[in-house]
Amino acid sequence: MKITMQVDGEEVCDVREVSELTNLNLNKIYELLRYNLFVKPIVVKNKNFWKKSDIEEYIEKSRK
Repeated sequence: MKITMQVDGEEVCDVREVSELTNLNLNKIYELLRYNLFVKPIVVKNKNFWKKSDIEEYIEKSRK
């Protein structure tokens, strides 16, 4: 069961959920981050999370 987490009132995703949403594997996500080609994460307790709205925007832009 997925637990929905919110940060500052926005739903956030962990890297596994981001991977599922974008169809990118974990290594590719971190590679894109290294080259500033992916949405920057929010760090909470030393763990990366992404705003779901940012991921949805990334997906939409990548379809064009």
